[in-house]
Amino acid sequence: SGAALRASAAVITAVVALVGIALVSAYVSDIPGGEWFASQVDGYTTRVLEGLGSSTRANDPSALYRASEIAHLQNALSSSPAVGHGFGFAYQGPRDRPGTFWYDRARYYSHNFYWWTLAKTGVIGLALFACAIFLPLIRMVLHARNSVGVAVAAGAAGMLAVSWFAPLPLDSPASLALGILIGVVTAQLPEPDEERTPNQ
Repeated sequence: SGAALRASAAVITAVVALVGIALVSAYVSDIPGGEWFASQVDGYTTRVLEGLGSSTRANDPSALYRASEIAHLQNALSSSPAVGHGFGFAYQGPRDRPGTFWYDRARYYSHNFYWWTLAKTGVIGLALFACAIFLPLIRMVLHARNSVGVAVAAGAAGMLAVSWFAPLPLDSPASLALGILIGVVTAQLPEPDEERTPNQ
């Protein structure tokens, strides 16, 4: 279908662009701004791509802490999977001393938004969130009629992907941005009778 071809083309373009940037970065250090550009690519490669290795993650304090967060959230979910424990529930014990983030807020905060939502609102809450947020994005990709809607949907999908590592929907500026993107996507959706009409 047309949507599948557009998605495949977008993925191929992104891969080619990333490979091209990596290759070019080694040869641009002599032009103005080239050294900065090369350092950004090198930093991304070192911190992100090399950080995906299992040996790196096994020794990274940040990765280990996030894994412990998920383990605590899974344990909390197991005792109330349907409706969760509520937004005020402290899913892990305090650390450090009173007055610090680790003591006052870390008990309630999680880097992984989806596991946080499961522990707080249960499977029902996460399902309602998914219906409100993911269904418009899926409909936009499957029945796209304009590039603006697809581009906005891609931005929203990117924020939702990042939310596996950082709780963007809980952050005040990011949650507003996500809400605006989903609103624009919803406004750009075709009517149901138009969705049933094949692409011309």
